[in-house]
Amino acid sequence: MLNGKQIMNRLKQKLIGQDDYVRQLSILGYKHMLNQKLIAEGKTPINNNLLVVGPTGTGKTFGAKQLANILDIPFYEVDCANLVQTGYKGTTSVENILKDAKGMLGRKIEHGIVYLDEFDKVFDPCVVNRGDGPAQMQNFLKLLEPNIVTVDRERNYITQIDTSGITYIATGSFDYVRKKNQDKNRMGFESSLSKPEAITKEDIISVGYLPELIGRFATLINLNPLTEADYYRILLDSKDSAYTQYQEFFKASSVRLNIHKKVLENIARKANEMAIGARGLSQALNQYLDECVFEVSNDSTISGIELRMKDGKIVPVYSYAAKEAKTHDK
Repeated sequence: MLNGKQIMNRLKQKLIGQDDYVRQLSILGYKHMLNQKLIAEGKTPINNNLLVVGPTGTGKTFGAKQLANILDIPFYEVDCANLVQTGYKGTTSVENILKDAKGMLGRKIEHGIVYLDEFDKVFDPCVVNRGDGPAQMQNFLKLLEPNIVTVDRERNYITQIDTSGITYIATGSFDYVRKKNQDKNRMGFESSLSKPEAITKEDIISVGYLPELIGRFATLINLNPLTEADYYRILLDSKDSAYTQYQEFFKASSVRLNIHKKVLENIARKANEMAIGARGLSQALNQYLDECVFEVSNDSTISGIELRMKDGKIVPVYSYAAKEAKTHDK
């Protein structure tokens, strides 16, 4: 069984700029594996559920998936925005979450991670009728507590799931909670310049979430927006960065890709300006590399691509495998 430090070191190779999240996921991963041992011995596992608050693109889903990969355990993702309840739109009910998870992963899900994306949509006072929220949250209480849950009934055959070994990770931006805090704490014009405070369990309960539901999560952690320096580190240091993926992509056509430092800094700045998180890196790279893909697809003699800054613009410089060594801009 991997210890916390071993899990953390592997996560650090993938997830850049969220050290607190990496550490918390490492603890959660170790506790999850230890819980499996306790269950196998007939003992009671501890609450290991995690609630993650943070803006889009900060690595919430990516980090959870990487943890499941490292531990080699099942991972099932749920979009809570699509839950059905009076006043909600969608096609998936809370009661069907475990049924669908079992249909996809079998009983392995009893030892895996269930990832509740957009958990802040379970009860959003800005978009749903307040009378509907408590019923929706009551359904989640049944889901999150250690229990034997009936997920299917067919004539005399009953299918049940033991949830005691499942670790739940719920995530969301909880923007309406943050806005409420900002409105409450606003003092003159200077307040808009201050750094937003971390959201607490008490803050989430104050907008209408059931205390019993939030209490189902052992830990709450806040993620900060990525900085320009974080984007640059992701490009260079993450094993799964958009830059690394493009290098492997071109390598499949026997083409080397190299991007100069000034270009990487420019791309990091553009991604930061997009304010959509790490996804912005892929979009910024696509802008310059799509044309290179087209050129490579039409010229089998291209052996290398360099992205350089020239007269303030990013330009590709091609190398060729022809007998005559030639390198020039296109």
